[in-house]
Amino acid sequence: MVSGRLREHDRNQIALDLIEWAQLDTSTTMLGFCAGKLISPNKITDWAREDEFFRVAYDIAKACVGERREKKLSDGKLHVKAYDLNAAVYDRFLKEERQEMAKFEALLKFVEEQNQNPEVIEKFDALMDLMKKAQERKIEEINKSVDNKS
Repeated sequence: MVSGRLREHDRNQIALDLIEWAQLDTSTTMLGFCAGKLISPNKITDWAREDEFFRVAYDIAKACVGERREKKLSDGKLHVKAYDLNAAVYDRFLKEERQEMAKFEALLKFVEEQNQNPEVIEKFDALMDLMKKAQERKIEEINKSVDNKS
């Protein structure tokens, strides 16, 4: 059994090691790096949140691994289920698209719920009436101004 304090890590060196590792043909999951270096995945993601240099290395490594996973999928060397389960982890573009879609769907749901709320409908109708009256007054002012100039 191992006892004592866990070893300290040189974050910058690990960032460089991560990029080097991600370029290997055998690198297909970020967990592989963590297991090989005996570093907690939590530590890696914490460092990516805390440190700009590490975050860039982390993003580059995920892009390299993601591209490799996509190629392996295309070549039939990676099962579609294994790819799909983690696609958004490695593909930043897919992740952003999914986040935007989730926000859009939540907004649609909110609007739909609000449109069925009688209080909201009443306030909307009142606002529309006010706008209509203001528009009618403005048209009257313009017509009077035109009549006075004639």
